[in-house]
Amino acid sequence: MAEIISIEELTEDNPIFKSTGISYLKVTHDGKEKKMAIPIQSTGVADAIDSFNKKRPTAPIVNKVVKPSDPAYKELGLTKKQHVKTFDLTDEVYLEELETFQADLGLKIILMGLNLDLKKTKDGEVIEDPDEKIKVLKKIGLTGEHFTQLVQDISALTKWEVEKEESFLD
Repeated sequence: MAEIISIEELTEDNPIFKSTGISYLKVTHDGKEKKMAIPIQSTGVADAIDSFNKKRPTAPIVNKVVKPSDPAYKELGLTKKQHVKTFDLTDEVYLEELETFQADLGLKIILMGLNLDLKKTKDGEVIEDPDEKIKVLKKIGLTGEHFTQLVQDISALTKWEVEKEESFLD
């Protein structure tokens, strides 16, 4: 059960809501499975997501004839066959843009959520450029599975899971 902390005041100099944790990533070296512990944080992630979502692509609007046999017919409260404007969620260009957007958003979450310095070499300077950071992460072997795990773990730092929330309320 999670610890209950009573809050009596909030001050700017006390980052009480900063959440930190560890993301465990599986790697295999010479046939032996290993669990890598990567420090993560939630600070700044929500703001980055909100800001990034402003760039989310939108599906094109198309004119469509809705017939009585269409599922949307009753939902729209129509009484006869009619032209309506609707989003085309199957548009290939939109789907490609959405896939790129979601991948970029995941990378942004990871870059904000990693709670460690990223360098090209052990004694090198800390990398600040986001594109360079992504190149280095890929070069050192982070896979799509690793990226997915990191995004899930970073998001989970401040989000209750249904089972945990229910037991927490008991």
